[in-house]
Amino acid sequence: MNASAIIVSIPGLSLTKKDKVYLKKINPFGIILFDKNIENKQQLISLIRDIKILLKRDVSFLVDQEGGRVQRLKEPIWDQYISFQNIGYIFDNSQDIGKRVAFLTGSLIADELSEVGININCSPVLDLTFSETHAVIGNRSFGTNHEKVSLLGMEMSKGIINGGCVPLIKHIPGHGRANKDSHIDLPIVDTSLDILSKTDFRPFVYLNKLPLCMTAHVLYKDIDPYNPATFSSVIIKLIRESINFYGIIITDDITMGALEGTMEEKISKTFLAGCDILLDCSSNNEEICNNLELIPKLSNKKLYHYMNLCQAKNSNIDRIEYKKELNILTK
Repeated sequence: MNASAIIVSIPGLSLTKKDKVYLKKINPFGIILFDKNIENKQQLISLIRDIKILLKRDVSFLVDQEGGRVQRLKEPIWDQYISFQNIGYIFDNSQDIGKRVAFLTGSLIADELSEVGININCSPVLDLTFSETHAVIGNRSFGTNHEKVSLLGMEMSKGIINGGCVPLIKHIPGHGRANKDSHIDLPIVDTSLDILSKTDFRPFVYLNKLPLCMTAHVLYKDIDPYNPATFSSVIIKLIRESINFYGIIITDDITMGALEGTMEEKISKTFLAGCDILLDCSSNNEEICNNLELIPKLSNKKLYHYMNLCQAKNSNIDRIEYKKELNILTK
């Protein structure tokens, strides 16, 4: 593959001459898409096709399509789905129905994504909710109980795979206790490692065989009092050896306000800590080009599990029947 271990974004609905120069130079593992890149179905299909032609390979395309308030592909062109919180409420009344709703939702979302060429959904959110949980997570979480979050996260992931995409679990090892928005400030969590291990970490342990995860830009004082998870070799080691996640660790956006330092410093800290792929959502690809020597290349060995899941995907679901069943279950 020889792609660079980075996911980038682009500024608009189509590729400019500058975009083409930067993307060819960077040769990123993937492109993450936002509202600014999406106008309609045909435009999105064309954009994805043009990037693949430019880079002469099957580039990975990512999007945050969780349902609820986090959906990049929006109505009226694409369906609106219920929030994780509401799926959690359904589960509270009937575990079987809640799990089925999670599976159907994941399947239908992924089917819409795979239709336009997106192959990674940055979902499910496995963060727990607490009294102190910041609204940036809020109703994006299935709830407070780690067993419920684990079961619903697993069904959502199975659905995403069933619909033709690869799930990306987030925000490892848990963003739920953060009382700040990491887009703006660095959240500091002082909960003990013992309690975190028995609660927040549990959904990630339950889903640790999946191929992709995204880090939380959170500082956990009892584990590493000096570095947020993304920059912490101690926490990356914990993710590997305690949570037993051996897939690909992708950072959350390194241009978020929680992380201090120059781009050069942030890139260096990310890979020194042990993260596999860096995510930059800024669309400032000139800055990435200026620091490209700091970004390693990805090996096929590292991507083996992910690539196998991509090849095994099933995108032939009965969309009409799935929607009919989901509508009945969520009335």
